[in-house]
Amino acid sequence: MNALLVAAGHNLRLILNWLRLFMAWIIAALMNPVAQPDTSQVA
Repeated sequence: MNALLVAAGHNLRLILNWLRLFMAWIIAALMNPVAQPDTSQVA
Protein backbone atom coordinates (compact mmCIF):
# COMPACT_ATOMS: atom_id res chain seq x y z
CA MET A 1 0.00 0.00 0.00
CA ASN A 2 2.83 2.40 0.83
CA ALA A 3 4.50 1.82 -2.55
CA LEU A 4 1.21 2.59 -4.30
CA LEU A 5 0.86 5.90 -2.47
CA VAL A 6 4.48 6.83 -3.22
CA ALA A 7 3.93 6.10 -6.92
CA ALA A 8 0.73 8.14 -6.96
CA GLY A 9 2.49 11.08 -5.28
CA HIS A 10 5.35 10.88 -7.75
CA ASN A 11 2.96 10.87 -10.73
CA LEU A 12 1.04 13.79 -9.26
CA ARG A 13 4.29 15.75 -8.88
CA LEU A 14 5.18 15.07 -12.52
CA ILE A 15 1.73 16.17 -13.71
CA LEU A 16 1.85 19.37 -11.64
CA ASN A 17 5.33 20.19 -12.98
CA TRP A 18 4.12 19.68 -16.55
CA LEU A 19 1.08 21.89 -15.92
CA ARG A 20 3.31 24.60 -14.42
CA LEU A 21 5.52 24.62 -17.51
CA PHE A 22 2.50 24.58 -19.82
CA MET A 23 0.87 27.54 -18.05
CA ALA A 24 4.16 29.48 -18.16
CA TRP A 25 4.33 28.83 -21.90
CA ILE A 26 0.73 30.03 -22.38
CA ILE A 27 1.32 33.19 -20.33
CA ALA A 28 4.51 33.95 -22.27
CA ALA A 29 2.66 33.45 -25.56
CA LEU A 30 -0.15 35.77 -24.47
CA MET A 31 2.23 38.49 -23.31
CA ASN A 32 4.26 38.37 -26.52
CA PRO A 33 2.91 40.97 -28.96
CA VAL A 34 1.46 39.22 -31.99
CA ALA A 35 1.54 42.15 -34.39
CA GLN A 36 4.77 44.11 -34.64
CA PRO A 37 4.39 47.82 -35.45
CA ASP A 38 5.35 48.77 -38.99
CA THR A 39 8.40 51.02 -38.72
CA SER A 40 9.60 50.69 -42.30
CA GLN A 41 8.12 54.05 -43.41
CA VAL A 42 9.48 56.31 -40.67
CA ALA A 43 10.14 59.81 -42.06
